[in-house]
Amino acid sequence: MSAEREASAPLRRILLVEDNPGDVVLLREALAGVGLAEGLESARDGEEALSTLERRAAVGERLPDLVLLDLNLPRLNGREFLERLPARVPEPLPAVVVLSSSESPEDREHAIRHGAAGFLGKPLTLDGYDQLAARVAAMLRARG
Repeated sequence: MSAEREASAPLRRILLVEDNPGDVVLLREALAGVGLAEGLESARDGEEALSTLERRAAVGERLPDLVLLDLNLPRLNGREFLERLPARVPEPLPAVVVLSSSESPEDREHAIRHGAAGFLGKPLTLDGYDQLAARVAAMLRARG
């Protein structure tokens, strides 16, 4: 951690649960533009993400401030992740924001019903990724 970061603000941690490597790269670059790439970690599916969170909680390590969750994932999809998170990770749970190309009202309702703090559309353009990164930064600032 740089002395400059230490003096200004704590490192914000984000767990991106995304199986598309291209989306991971684009989001990492966009988050770098708002100073958030340093704390970004990724998982390829819901099971890997839950295991990461469980392992950290078991050793008393700080959990991410935010989980960005794709819905369509291999092994354990985003819907199942949301359903299983409370049983596998002790509170306080990290905030989860679904990041999906789905426009289904059922997907949105399911996500919110199972504790998601938000539901954002997956960007289609580079500018869209920059806008998403700005929204993520604003969410983290609002959370304190």
